[in-house]
Amino acid sequence: MRLTRVDLYNLALGNIKIGRKVGSLDDETAREFMLPQNYDGALATLLALHDWSFATVFATLAQVADAPALKTGTGLWLYGWAYPGDCVRVLDVGAVLDGALDFTTGRPWFLENGRAGRILRTEHTHACARYLSDAVPVTDWPPSFVLAFTWVLASNLTRAVNADDKDADYRMKQAEYYIQQAKIADAEEIGPVAVHPGNWMEARTS
Repeated sequence: MRLTRVDLYNLALGNIKIGRKVGSLDDETAREFMLPQNYDGALATLLALHDWSFATVFATLAQVADAPALKTGTGLWLYGWAYPGDCVRVLDVGAVLDGALDFTTGRPWFLENGRAGRILRTEHTHACARYLSDAVPVTDWPPSFVLAFTWVLASNLTRAVNADDKDADYRMKQAEYYIQQAKIADAEEIGPVAVHPGNWMEARTS
């Protein structure tokens, strides 16, 4: 869809019956209705609810050089990997074998909250991950996901700006309907997992 973030702002404002329009990302209306502050939270909330095929990416992981080996009750974790900056939720962890990202065998992993950020721990070298990314351009969002997102954002705006839980809950009910429709549409995509194309993903996997 040929949408921009400003379009999403205006659709959400329309859902809460606000007649004013946002003209840019940082104009007065956007600031007054706390749109930038609520946008990222609404997106993270919606992305975390489902394994969206359009937002699923594969990437090699960067090793954390100063992460010491860690022994726990479940094993010896020799390697630490930087949590991808655009990651909402890790779906699977694999290994890089002969230049290919291999997810054919389930490999153990867990997340550690390190001082410098989250670290993904594994027992094997050359790790890769399949995860949900919040860096997918708005223009690549499916229409059903757009509808769901604008209602989630509308609910968050109502709660933040008006402190009206009743109206916010009503709009979240609307969002839940569109979320279910978006999940159904996503399940109809060809293949169990869709690799999102584009330079932004290729740069992470190169």
